[in-house]
Amino acid sequence: MDVTELILEREAQIRKLQHEIDILKFDGVQALFKIPLSNYENELDTKLYYVLLRAGYTTLGDVLGKSKDELLKLYNFGPKKLEKLEHWVAEKHFEFFSISD
Repeated sequence: MDVTELILEREAQIRKLQHEIDILKFDGVQALFKIPLSNYENELDTKLYYVLLRAGYTTLGDVLGKSKDELLKLYNFGPKKLEKLEHWVAEKHFEFFSISD
């Protein structure tokens, strides 16, 4: 096997590994979105937590998948609660994933 063939083989292996990494990242995000919001009940502001629950948000994905505009339309959810939520999301190193901001 010459050097060119070796390089091509290694590049193919790298592409395969990168694809596997991408799949694992996707699976990780999906798992994150399924985490119950109740896991964070003691970390979130109490009023904020119950506003989200009353709105039917039961998983982390329910919250992180909404735009700020959508959240602000919730009953009793105003700019102060949005600020608290944004702070908590940043503190946990999460991100909002809505594309409609």
